[in-house]
Amino acid sequence: MTNLHNRRTGASATPSTRRAEILAVAAEVFREKGIVNATVRDIAQRAGILSGSLYHHFDSKEQMIEEILTSTGEPLLERCRTIIESTFAPSEALRRCIAAAVEYLAAAPNEAAILRNDSRVIASMPRLAFVQSRRELMGDVWIKLVREGQRQKVFRKEADPIIAVGAMWDAILTSTQWIRPDTKGSPKRVAAQLGDFFVYGLQAGKP
Repeated sequence: MTNLHNRRTGASATPSTRRAEILAVAAEVFREKGIVNATVRDIAQRAGILSGSLYHHFDSKEQMIEEILTSTGEPLLERCRTIIESTFAPSEALRRCIAAAVEYLAAAPNEAAILRNDSRVIASMPRLAFVQSRRELMGDVWIKLVREGQRQKVFRKEADPIIAVGAMWDAILTSTQWIRPDTKGSPKRVAAQLGDFFVYGLQAGKP
């Protein structure tokens, strides 16, 4: 459990540092309680500050969730585009995209849980429309990769790319629950397992 008082060492935190610390705490609370059920008081209490002090940094919990999710996914989208635009065969490109996604979200488990658990709430909030837009862009990139594999007769033609990619992302967003400090639960191993599962499931000639 994160608390601003046990995060700080040395000199007093700057306003920007304090803001980032509050966002980190808020992400934990949103993950545990959900966007709807989490309150400003919950976040302030977890952070070890008064609710009124929190409003010096943010005007609402909606602003906090917006800032938490603003940068989530953009670097991964660019990474996947780079992989797909390379000379890798579709099977290898898909494995690499899955690995990149698992490893990226392993470093942001709170954000991954929020995206997974509160997808409907996020879709209903106009100020979070960018999240859905980014999700659609990511989906389009992966769907095109699967279709290219079908065109090359690497992936089964009867497989529905939209369903396949949707299943991949459900598994990837859930994968943070399986990651552990030991080697059996490392992001690399989890990514390899998911890569095998989906690539072998799509490959042409497989029963």
